[in-house]
Amino acid sequence: MKKPPHPEDDYFAKVDLDNLKKLAAAKRAAVEKAELTRLADLHRDHCPGCGWHMDKLHFKGYPIHRCFHCGGTFLEKGTLEALTGEESHVMERIAELFKFS
Repeated sequence: MKKPPHPEDDYFAKVDLDNLKKLAAAKRAAVEKAELTRLADLHRDHCPGCGWHMDKLHFKGYPIHRCFHCGGTFLEKGTLEALTGEESHVMERIAELFKFS
């Protein structure tokens, strides 16, 4: 014979399922964060163009990254704006290079 349904059993089964889903999502997020950290550590200070090690230099007091293998020069976020200062037309021309319209 089947047991008669108990609303409490259904409720607690749903709560348990929700808790398991949350736990699985937290584990997945932790693994994703760990993997992103691992990849960042693996690629940090490597040239995005050729993969060789880049050296950090200072130009006019701002950090730049230079690859002496392929000659690439890379700036951190905000460095280009800081270097060009009031010369907004320079920034506009550079921005035009990256537009895909």
